Amino acid sequence: MKAVPRVSARQESRLFGVEYKYASQSIPAQILRHLCIAIAVGEVLWVVFELIVPDWIPVNRMSMMTLLGPEIVVGLLNFLLFHVDVSLLIAIPIHCVCTFAAFSGWVLVNGWTVVFSEQFAYFVIAFVVIYLLVWLVLVAYYRFLAWKMNRGVAARFNDRH
Repeated sequence: MKAVPRVSARQESRLFGVEYKYASQSIPAQILRHLCIAIAVGEVLWVVFELIVPDWIPVNRMSMMTLLGPEIVVGLLNFLLFHVDVSLLIAIPIHCVCTFAAFSGWVLVNGWTVVFSEQFAYFVIAFVVIYLLVWLVLVAYYRFLAWKMNRGVAARFNDRH
């Protein structure tokens, strides 16, 4: 039985002087993809958070519209940090701190005093728990996707030989 050959569809490009690696999609398409995923995850987390702690953050037009700011920041961070040749040991802490700063800014823009009150510890704990849960779900999803793709490649390889 022959080994399954490695299949790599990675290409290289440069964006604003930074080498960028991507898989068969244009850079604007990748940016748009990351933005859409970040907005979708942010909105789902908003709904879940509201179900768990309904009175902690008021739901109104302003809070919903300003939530797009941190979601866009997270989408751009995902694109920049995880598609440029940066070590994960550097990228993940930068991503976490910038995401925390973006959501803290969202809280401040909406005039909620949670950042300057005794509830700050709860805010940090909620952020850390949600951040870790999002990473766990994403890792599980991408591991499943890689498994599924590898299974398809192996099946095609076995059909040819």
